[in-house]
Amino acid sequence: MDQAERQAIAACQTGELTQFTLLYERYIEKIYRFVYFKTLHQE
Repeated sequence: MDQAERQAIAACQTGELTQFTLLYERYIEKIYRFVYFKTLHQE
């Protein structure tokens, strides 16, 4: 985890959700693959 990610997490924890985009863009593919694997469905 790099400094930018730590700062984005800290900002989100204090209610500043503008930094959520950074986290979303970094993890959406991994989250999608995990959910797909667990559910075996693409939708």
